[in-house]
Amino acid sequence: MKHGLVAIGIVQVLLGASSSALTARNPPCLTEAQGRERIAEILHDHQPTLWKCSSDATAVIPDTRPDSHTVAEIATALNQRFESAKLPTVRILRTDQDTVVLTVSDPAQLTQRMGTTGARCYLAEVTFSLTSIDGVDYIWLDVPEGDHAEPGRFGRASFPDLFPLTDDDTRK
Repeated sequence: MKHGLVAIGIVQVLLGASSSALTARNPPCLTEAQGRERIAEILHDHQPTLWKCSSDATAVIPDTRPDSHTVAEIATALNQRFESAKLPTVRILRTDQDTVVLTVSDPAQLTQRMGTTGARCYLAEVTFSLTSIDGVDYIWLDVPEGDHAEPGRFGRASFPDLFPLTDDDTRK
């Protein structure tokens, strides 16, 4: 029931509630059925993938499908990207059932110095990448609360405004 309500809300956002914002980005026109199908694909895709935020910070898009198939391997691949961009690295603390509990190497950078958009994109990249592993549906971010990010549980549905609208999303 909860997943159904989330999906309905997301479809409404994608198909009309914010049509002027969507039109400004020139997204493809989706029927309601196509929108529902795309949302199901996004929420339930479990092919190990590294995701990244588009350059205009309007979507997360699949970047690469690595040979990595574990949480630790995906975290290592993310950390290589983050280190080269001088961003905080991910530190996996443990996995509890369907949730990866993690912190970052510099919580103040994430929560205070990256800005709202930077922190949101960072969290979306981490969330989408780690939840691409089968059996992982959420991350739990263990950091002090800040102006731009806070501790808590995040899943793909936490970022409906960043969903890629098509498989061939070309925003890089």
